[in-house]
Amino acid sequence: MRFLFSLVLGVGLLAAFTGQAQKTSVVESVKSTAGIVNTAAGKDLVFNNYHDYGLNFSLSFPQTDLVATERAGMYVVHGQPLQVLVVPAASFRTDSAATTLQRYIANEAAYFRQEMKLDIEPFARVGEDKSGFFCAIWGFPMPAGTNEQIAQQLFVVFLRDDYIVSVGSVQMQGQDISAPLELLLATARTYKASATPISLKRRR
Repeated sequence: MRFLFSLVLGVGLLAAFTGQAQKTSVVESVKSTAGIVNTAAGKDLVFNNYHDYGLNFSLSFPQTDLVATERAGMYVVHGQPLQVLVVPAASFRTDSAATTLQRYIANEAAYFRQEMKLDIEPFARVGEDKSGFFCAIWGFPMPAGTNEQIAQQLFVVFLRDDYIVSVGSVQMQGQDISAPLELLLATARTYKASATPISLKRRR
């Protein structure tokens, strides 16, 4: 599932586009559970049996205002939209993590161009951030005439075990790119998988 962000009502509302890599992940399984859990440090975003993959994982938001939207996988963090998406890595897997991520990004960019008919010029950087976290940062400026409020879409993508994890947001017109980018990187670094379902009860 791929999203273009629209802040028409001043809230992170999103118009959904289905990317080729995510066509099998559009419908949220009734067996899957997700929720926001209050913790002593802030909030955790928990996913159990994500899209029937058997994958349980969490993302942490210390001392941060995190709220869910009506659209599955979409959240708002201090007014900044946040997308969470996980897909199996098998279709993109090579013997190189960097190449695997590049293949995933190329697939998504091709979908925007070919299926959505968006004249995009994506950028991508793969490597370690300042903390040593290995990931790909990619995105694209919004084509002229598509949305005057949004400068570009941004994604941080990383490999964990058999999955590619993507967190996405937008840079608004006039907004410094460091704000959404640091949100994405900080969120990605907190990813934790669990062999068993994660409790959705409040934690002290």
